[in-house]
Amino acid sequence: MKKFLVVAAFLGCSTGSLAQATAQLTALGQGGAPAQFNQDVAVGQGAFLAKYQAKMVEWVRQAAEEGQAEAQFNLGIMLANGFGLAKDDAQAAIWWRRAAEQGYAPAQFNLGVMLELGTGVAQDEAQAIQWYRRAAEQGLAQAQHNLAVRLDEGKDIARDEVQALQWYRQAAEQGLALAQFNLGVKLEEGKIVAKDADQALQWYRLAAEQGLLQAQVNLGIMLAEGKGVAKDEAQAMQWYRRAAEQGDVQALYNIGVMLMSGSGVAQDKEQAAQLFRVAAESGFAQAQFNLGLMLANGDGIARDYAQAVQWYRRAALQGVAAGQYQLGFMLEKGLGIARDYAQALQWYRRAAEQGDALAQSSLGGMLTLGTGVRKDYPQAYFWLLLASTGDDSAKMMRDFVEKSLSSAEISQAQARASAWRPTLENQP
Repeated sequence: MKKFLVVAAFLGCSTGSLAQATAQLTALGQGGAPAQFNQDVAVGQGAFLAKYQAKMVEWVRQAAEEGQAEAQFNLGIMLANGFGLAKDDAQAAIWWRRAAEQGYAPAQFNLGVMLELGTGVAQDEAQAIQWYRRAAEQGLAQAQHNLAVRLDEGKDIARDEVQALQWYRQAAEQGLALAQFNLGVKLEEGKIVAKDADQALQWYRLAAEQGLLQAQVNLGIMLAEGKGVAKDEAQAMQWYRRAAEQGDVQALYNIGVMLMSGSGVAQDKEQAAQLFRVAAESGFAQAQFNLGLMLANGDGIARDYAQAVQWYRRAALQGVAAGQYQLGFMLEKGLGIARDYAQALQWYRRAAEQGDALAQSSLGGMLTLGTGVRKDYPQAYFWLLLASTGDDSAKMMRDFVEKSLSSAEISQAQARASAWRPTLENQP
């Protein structure tokens, strides 16, 4: 499940000021400008802006210099985007600051973004937060969201997840998709607010319907898995497809999973393999593992051990425990790669430390038999104890090793196993 803590981007031009400028130009046209001017206004804003851009800039600059905050904001937009004049982020920041100091919330927000990113001004995230807060307190949804993100992360401000939740909610209720998504995440997690899958689903749906692909993916996951809501795999597939059309690799992967199993859709392993490959080539670790598995087993695709090893390795390097185990297995057996017990042992150990029971069993087996390593019964027993909770073969080997250990060694290993917790590797 994705958590999406990013800031909203710059606000665009104020339609109010553009309308004023248009009215002024129209009046100019009525005062003797060519009749073509008024025809252009009637044709539409796009053609109008293109033809009368210079005059538009002149009127907006004049209003800005007279101290009109909305015009100052729009002049900043023009400078930031190179609309009718040379792009100049530093000048844009100056005009936004003037409007911001007059209390104009959109300018306060944009100035905050520039300070956060260090665009056109020296980076100053603490000041950025101050401007976000001032705009947020005026009800600007984008500022409420960005302030929530900073409070949520505790970056350059004391962490306050309860306050963050309040700001997310205020922005979400105004229809901001990013805030709706993050509010959904909070409700689904249930860490700082009572867990509420139904409410999470509703907020994800609102954001998803606005086209936010992360919300489309999370909505699909909840529907596919029936996480606190009625399971609906057909609907899940629809949302995955909408996110995939926007290029989301997790959505592509999830569609592949459903095609592989035939969940909510006709089973099609060949197409699943194709989707896994696309997602894998984009760097999606779990897709790399699944593609490797299909290649190793010849399932929906021609068997190719060498290629399987390559994909297992890519997934393993990204911290996928199952990929680390499978790479270790291929190295131990010499499938698609030269046999290398030392390397196999290393990959088994990495997967075992993440809690992979098969890797724990294999590591215990190698330590028991001395395969590529000196025999070490106490260490073997420890790993087999961990693996034996759900693996009968590990239980048998554990019992075999136990006979060769002293009661002190057994007690020590059991104490270690009771206290042991997996160390998960960070995955992208």
